[in-house]
Amino acid sequence: MRIHHLGRAALVCAMLALCTASAQAEISEKDRKMVDEVWQKILIVAEPVEGYAWPPKLDIIDEDVLNAYATLDYENEDEPQPLIFLYRGILEKVIEGKPDRLAYLLGHELSHILCLHVDRGTRRGSTPLVEFAATRAQEEEADLRGLELALMAGYSKKECLGMIRQMIALGQEYTSFEGLNADHPSWNDRGAYIDADEEHLWRSMSAFQNGVYFIMFEQYPAAMFCFENVTREFPGSAEAWANLGYARLMEYCDA
Repeated sequence: MRIHHLGRAALVCAMLALCTASAQAEISEKDRKMVDEVWQKILIVAEPVEGYAWPPKLDIIDEDVLNAYATLDYENEDEPQPLIFLYRGILEKVIEGKPDRLAYLLGHELSHILCLHVDRGTRRGSTPLVEFAATRAQEEEADLRGLELALMAGYSKKECLGMIRQMIALGQEYTSFEGLNADHPSWNDRGAYIDADEEHLWRSMSAFQNGVYFIMFEQYPAAMFCFENVTREFPGSAEAWANLGYARLMEYCDA
């Protein structure tokens, strides 16, 4: 009987250890690699902020939380260091291995830095790390600027906005980024606000910019490919359709 009880105790301990190990999930190497690759692409299309140490530092917090935020470290008062933090929970449950969704998220957080939302204006005497609660207007500005950065880096608008759809599917009606504020827009409101400013966004697409470049140098097949991508993402873009028609006409004439 003694041996039997010891065996059961050992089995229980082993099961507890296994459950503990499972509960303490770690950030996967695949997610770390994706974050690094997307971050580098977003940084390339972003202009450094004068007076800030550059580039911003990006870190992943190993906690099961649906959140991300940007802030400043004022330890160096002359050039405060911008910081962006992502949580493992948002990578696993919202990003789900999709680079376009991550591009939108990182673009949003970087935009809080580019738009100076994180600068509290009280550097001297501040604590080294200063967090902030974004206003509704700041969230909307960061949404548009962030999506613009993602499009400039070559990501898809439809796939980027999959992040909003996933947040809604998870029952996250309001964002908790940068501290929940009572007047924050809901995820549905944010999607509608983005759709209302499509012209500014499709002009930011790398495909649109490249298409214009190819037309200038009479590379019509390449221009057609670019503008076809733009019209798929933005069917209401009259200028993209016009440029696509012109490229097709010139290619036909050349043939």
